[in-house]
Amino acid sequence: MALEGLTALELTGADRTGLISEVFVVLADMDCGVVEGRTWTHRVHLGCLIFLRDEETDTERMA
Repeated sequence: MALEGLTALELTGADRTGLISEVFVVLADMDCGVVEGRTWTHRVHLGCLIFLRDEETDTERMA
């Protein structure tokens, strides 16, 4: 997968129930499209890497 033109969002911190869901609600409200993502948890820690595309300015999608 080519990552050119995508924005990488990295999250690290304390895990809690519903955290990733809340992040994705905000991204959807901002019209960001998730292209790919990976999430890890270990005990109480969270790591997440998300690649985003801005739906309003994505030239391939607009064509």
